Amino acid sequence: MLARNATSFFRPWLDPAAHGTVAVALSAAWFVALGGLALRGTASLWTRDRTLVILLVASVLLAGFAHVPFQTVLRFRLPFTEPLLLALAAAGALASSDRRVTRDAVQGDGRGERSGLSSTPCA
Repeated sequence: MLARNATSFFRPWLDPAAHGTVAVALSAAWFVALGGLALRGTASLWTRDRTLVILLVASVLLAGFAHVPFQTVLRFRLPFTEPLLLALAAAGALASSDRRVTRDAVQGDGRGERSGLSSTPCA
């Protein structure tokens, strides 16, 4: 029973029995994008601040394990886990954009000085 509840709590889409196909597909697409960016953010933060990553991941897991014996509906997960996933996803988006900016600066993006990345140091 606990395994079924845990699966229900951490299911990345809405319950297909209660929602239409379009809503389930949109919720799955949202969670896959959010989860991907959160994983990218976790990897990026891991190199800088492992304590923060451990705290955030532990908070997500603790919220899940605290609810598993009781009600395991998506609406109970959202207030606890989504803000933490959004924070990790924001870190992932920043890490991805920093990597792109750095790559463009090294390879040259063809925009010259207008790109805001000058090879001359600021005085």
